Amino acid sequence: MTYKYTAYGIEIQSTKSIALLPKGDLEAAVDVRIDFAPPDVLENTTLWRDFLEFNPTSNDGPIIQKQDGRIKLRYSRDTNTFVEFVISATYDHIRVHQTSDLPEGDALSFLIGPILGLICRLRGRPCLHASVLSIKDQAFALVGPKRAGKSTTAAALLKMGAQLVADDIAVLENNSGQYQVSPGYPFTRLTQQTIDQLGYSANGTHRVLSVGDKRYISIEQANLGGFQAKTVPLRAVYALSRRPKDTGSVHINPLSEANAVRHLMAHCYAQRLMDTAMQIQDFADMTTLIQHCPVRSVSTPDDLSFLDTLSTNILDDFQGQYSYA
Repeated sequence: MTYKYTAYGIEIQSTKSIALLPKGDLEAAVDVRIDFAPPDVLENTTLWRDFLEFNPTSNDGPIIQKQDGRIKLRYSRDTNTFVEFVISATYDHIRVHQTSDLPEGDALSFLIGPILGLICRLRGRPCLHASVLSIKDQAFALVGPKRAGKSTTAAALLKMGAQLVADDIAVLENNSGQYQVSPGYPFTRLTQQTIDQLGYSANGTHRVLSVGDKRYISIEQANLGGFQAKTVPLRAVYALSRRPKDTGSVHINPLSEANAVRHLMAHCYAQRLMDTAMQIQDFADMTTLIQHCPVRSVSTPDDLSFLDTLSTNILDDFQGQYSYA
């Protein structure tokens, strides 16, 4: 049995149900096939060579290898507990191998996040690490380093009526200089602290990873602003940063073109896997993007009590600066 899904502008066929992804068009041509091997049926590793290896004990990323144009990524909990994703040389097929002691939900979370994001980038779509929201079919993105509060700020904006476009990956398409954002899936990921702060119920949620604190929150079940299921134009980018507590309020300021490109390049997806030609293309895309989509810095104290102020200021700035034609 196979299942059809649509996410990030690609049509997906899978041999296993992936409940978080929106259902796809049964008649649409398939862009990417996903096959799940039986547990403990692993890829032969003798012909693979190391391409890039992160410290396996740091949880910072996968071990990455290449063979004849194929790419293999291994996410490990420990030496004997892991999931591997093998991406074909044509970037249209993913085979999933995992050990039986790794929870299936962990494998699916890696799949619908970094793996599909990587597939989109390899297939020529510029991608940013970003949370993306829309107001009246016009989108804005939140970028920032880890723990900058992208998902937390997005969740607060959803409570104010914004719609979710994508929680972690902004998959872009250049339409004659105007960049469009493809929708991801109708869930956001929040820590338990943020769930409590925003007054959501944790009922019906489940962990993103079995060893972490983040949980998937259904946009529909949480009665948030809704999910934007169609492609929308990207009109602004907000670069989030945190300051120490007790250092004033929220500040939003425009970035110069040079600083805007620098911020965007820092958040381009999977840069370490890109060859020189693709990195040059990223730079060209980001340089073009800022001509049509202003980038603004947002500095806020590292204090959840400022969350409402932060979200209101971003919403007011976006609504005040950008038309909804």
